[in-house]
Amino acid sequence: MKDQYVGDIGDFGKYSLLRAFTDAGVKVGVNCNKTKSVMDIQKSGILTGAVYYSALLSPKGTPSERREERQRWFEKSETVFKDSELIFMDPDNGLLEKDDRKSRLSNNRGYFA
Repeated sequence: MKDQYVGDIGDFGKYSLLRAFTDAGVKVGVNCNKTKSVMDIQKSGILTGAVYYSALLSPKGTPSERREERQRWFEKSETVFKDSELIFMDPDNGLLEKDDRKSRLSNNRGYFA
């Protein structure tokens, strides 16, 4: 999740769906970037019992360094979500299909497929 998109119209549908899962007893994990407004969602308790992983993923460095950072980030999230039955990741703007340094948005996104 990106701070600038927290609370947009699309979030209401996402939270409703995720809340239906948590209300049904499904252990939900939410993968998001750690910023004040995103933290407000976490603190609100809107998703009862959800587990959050909010370490920031930065697209800096060489392609190899970024690939290694993404791998470490993912491995840490797996540890946090080890008991989750459903993991939700909201990239807001979509996932890049490749680590393309030339993309005009590549430095502004923290998410890569």
